[in-house]
Amino acid sequence: MKRNTVFAILLVLAVAILGAAPGLAPAQELKKVKHGYIAEPGYYWDVFEAQALGFFKEEGLDVESTRFDVTSQAVTALVTGAINVASPTPDVAMLATIKGQGDVILISNEVRLPTWDLMVQPEIKSYAELKGKVLGVSQLQSASTLNLRQLLRKHGLKDNDYTILQVGGSGKRYAALKSKQIAAALITEPLNFEAMDAGYRKLGGVYEASVVPSAVVAVTRSWAYANEKVVVGFLRALYKAQDWLNNLKNKKEAVDLMVELSKAQRKSVERSYDKFVTELKVYNRGDLSANVVKKTLEDMAEINAISKPIPDPSKLLDLSFRQKALAK
Repeated sequence: MKRNTVFAILLVLAVAILGAAPGLAPAQELKKVKHGYIAEPGYYWDVFEAQALGFFKEEGLDVESTRFDVTSQAVTALVTGAINVASPTPDVAMLATIKGQGDVILISNEVRLPTWDLMVQPEIKSYAELKGKVLGVSQLQSASTLNLRQLLRKHGLKDNDYTILQVGGSGKRYAALKSKQIAAALITEPLNFEAMDAGYRKLGGVYEASVVPSAVVAVTRSWAYANEKVVVGFLRALYKAQDWLNNLKNKKEAVDLMVELSKAQRKSVERSYDKFVTELKVYNRGDLSANVVKKTLEDMAEINAISKPIPDPSKLLDLSFRQKALAK
């Protein structure tokens, strides 16, 4: 009888010990998060690295990224609940709230300034030669279109010196350039380097004329407040991936992933990494301020996307999630 009692006690202890063993504990159920990005994966390198390196899983998240051709599509998906988190341009995200189409807020910077290059047909050698030409844009009223106009103004062109044509995302703009439907367009990484290697000419980059973010992290206020732990975990994983990307020792592994995702030439992806990390230093752990948002709103008023006076930037911004992500 005593022997049976001792055996039973040992059995209970063994089960308890095995259950507590890290490798044998029941797997934590991951929280599904639907994320939306625009056009080319190279612009959202941090998100895809956070997925590949398991940083999201460390936060208990299963992040699924969906591609949208233009920013307005991603913001619509965000407002309707088709996705939970988006990486849009800040202007289109804020426009949804300003127009009463949804309560979208910016919670973090993602890419601190626009990196797009102005690619033109091989025979065009100067900005002056763009007079009378058709230029391709993603949308007629968007941050990238204003960035393009700002760059052209800096180099002596007036807005009525050329015509803009809505073409779509970077891939579609490059296709329109190749078919000679347009004379020039802003092209993002790594397609811009593919275009250079194919003989198209780079006249300049919008980062010469604009300092507003080209990608932010946006959510709806109601979803974010109801899922604070998820939002903070998403940002924490994102910043960890940005730190990892900023470490030049990780260049080869980072390039390996983006070559696989983008199907671009390795040389183009390597040049994209150098531009993002070494030249422009686009990843800064989500640093975003009300002044930068104010500048974006002023730019939006300039193209008549919104009317003056501009809204209070603080009502379109909530940096508390970022602060909590950085606190740990």
